[in-house]
Amino acid sequence: MARSRKKPGWRKILGLTLFFTVIGYQAVYNWFPNFFPMEAFMGRAKAVDGDSIKLNGQSIRLFGIDAPEYNQACAHPDDKKWPCGRLSQKALSELLTNQSTTCHPIKKDVYRRVLASCFTEQGNLAELMVHNGWAFAYSRYSEEFSDEEEAARRAKRGIWQAQDVTPPWQHRKNQSSLWTSLTGFFGIED
Repeated sequence: MARSRKKPGWRKILGLTLFFTVIGYQAVYNWFPNFFPMEAFMGRAKAVDGDSIKLNGQSIRLFGIDAPEYNQACAHPDDKKWPCGRLSQKALSELLTNQSTTCHPIKKDVYRRVLASCFTEQGNLAELMVHNGWAFAYSRYSEEFSDEEEAARRAKRGIWQAQDVTPPWQHRKNQSSLWTSLTGFFGIED
């Protein structure tokens, strides 16, 4: 006696289609984070450090700059160390005080952080941080703020008061051999 095979019903087909659609969407979202457009958003922001803010629960890295790490110190000509990383964070915090911030996302970086151009009534936060001497123009990714950095260096504003300023990307590498090992292993650049 031949056994008849039951054909899958429409419910099973619909269920499997829905399952694979959700899985496919998640795969595309996770593997290609810049595939889906991001819209501008606004609100009251808080400075995390000199180049990162928190806005509406979202961590945002200011595009085109790199500020001293929060725990980073710089040296004055008399060789006294001062907390340039904390002062950079404080400078960004002052730019955000009692103002609404609008961020226009550009993309997500390899760490899945949103990179954005953010503005207050005073202007572009990244440009202001470089102009005031509290951040480097991150020329590796954008030449947009190179002139502002050069002007801040000449005027010895912010971190440029120091005799020795280690760029943040170099400071991060010097801090951790694990960092260097992991970034080298995974092919990640600052």
